[in-house]
Amino acid sequence: MRSNRIDLTHRVVHLVRAETDEQALEVLFQIAYDEFLSGTNRAVIGGSRVICFSEAPESEFIKEKYHFRPFGVSVSKKWLFNQNGRPVIYQPKSEHCFIDPSMHWKIVSYSPTEDEWVDWSWQREWRIQADRLELPSDEAVFLVPSEAWKEKLEGLYIQEEEYRAMCESLCLDLYPYPPRDFPYPVQVLENVKE
Repeated sequence: MRSNRIDLTHRVVHLVRAETDEQALEVLFQIAYDEFLSGTNRAVIGGSRVICFSEAPESEFIKEKYHFRPFGVSVSKKWLFNQNGRPVIYQPKSEHCFIDPSMHWKIVSYSPTEDEWVDWSWQREWRIQADRLELPSDEAVFLVPSEAWKEKLEGLYIQEEEYRAMCESLCLDLYPYPPRDFPYPVQVLENVKE
């Protein structure tokens, strides 16, 4: 069934939240350079730190302009599940009390009624409760909207690596390791088939 459905995916994506595409690129560069994602407690019931992902198909991310930018990091569902990532629970606020407080980090408020309308279900969200999540180079795939943004991302990385190597050599009198290439595969969203 999975092979015949475009709405089912094997991967989840952590999308970048930023005001502009340039800021989103800086965030994505920093994630690549640090090699981890950082948790947040923004809009998390109970205040735990989580890292959020979407299970929506990647072909939809190029359309996203209102809440996120079309920049992100993709990992397989299987890998995230093995790290204790889980799909969220969408339910009305009046039912939060039925969930054990230790699981509140998984709850997202949902109400499709006109008087209390709250609906984030389009995100098809997954979360992992963590301060940070290391990104193995054989698992993570970085997503950018176009070939031009891919070149900018890889260029920023190389520029930082060249600067590091120069500082180690000149300032610290160390024998530097050579500049590294971008450590992750980069996928261009405009090339993703719907």
